[in-house]
Amino acid sequence: VGAPLVQAVQEANTALCQHAARVGGDDFATGLIGRVDLRTGTLDVVNAGHAAPFLIRSGTVSELSLQSDLPLGMFDDTTYTSTQVALVPGDRIVFVTRRWQVGVVVHDGSAFIPRATG
Repeated sequence: VGAPLVQAVQEANTALCQHAARVGGDDFATGLIGRVDLRTGTLDVVNAGHAAPFLIRSGTVSELSLQSDLPLGMFDDTTYTSTQVALVPGDRIVFVTRRWQVGVVVHDGSAFIPRATG
């Protein structure tokens, strides 16, 4: 199963900060890091300074309200938090970057299916 989501994000942030310190860089990365519990349909997601995803439910599109933390790799002591989203069969989550569609996760009642979009 691996580490809890927030712990995994904290560890990624620490690794990026340590890398930047070694190479003298000041790079950082935004991102949405999440896990879906296939038994309950619950999406657990951390927003590291990224554009919020959209939820399509029953034909209605809405932006998911997620707490936005700092991007990864900026400060080693950044604290990240996760938001839980209860998904129902037929929901779609649309992930965007710079407001371009990059992927959709579909809940069909039995599994989440990543679908490439183009």
